[in-house]
Amino acid sequence: MSRPRAASRRLKALEHHCCKGCGKDFEAVMPHARFCSGSCYNRHRYKTLRFEHTCVQCGSGFRSPLHRASCCSKECLKLWQIKCGIESINRHIPMRKYASRADAYRVYDYRRRAAYDAPSAETFPADEVFERDGWLCQICGDEIDRDLVFPHPRSVSLDHIIPISRGGVHRRDNTQCAHLGCNSSKGNKLRATEVAAA
Repeated sequence: MSRPRAASRRLKALEHHCCKGCGKDFEAVMPHARFCSGSCYNRHRYKTLRFEHTCVQCGSGFRSPLHRASCCSKECLKLWQIKCGIESINRHIPMRKYASRADAYRVYDYRRRAAYDAPSAETFPADEVFERDGWLCQICGDEIDRDLVFPHPRSVSLDHIIPISRGGVHRRDNTQCAHLGCNSSKGNKLRATEVAAA
């Protein structure tokens, strides 16, 4: 008999409230209820909650619902991306300029990693370097099988003689043909002799 009494007391305690998020009327047990559901609460919190930030491009202060925000507007974000060399593939590196999609993404990756040195990078297909080196690995000296594809360790890859992480630039004279495994084992070392010593 205790359960029906508890249920009847709960039904009597229901109160009508107006949801602060969606504006609909709802019944609630709690006298201070403000939202009809958790989703309404989350939407209201996202709209009203603001964090203080400083724009990295123009230096002005702004408020954003995002916990991490770097720029106050799309214009500042675009200028900051161009300054850092982090450019969008769709707008700044069209696919039609390159022989393949892989070449386009490779150039984009080099520009991203080179950051401030991006404007001095050259755009060229990787096959041009492979044909120049005769499909021979410049690290171990063995011939590279053209039929092998990534991620096979004996497949072809483009290696930077002076690595990007050490100040190298993506140019034809700074690249060479290499096995993927040899390129990975070389890492960011400057010479192949350092790989043998390691």
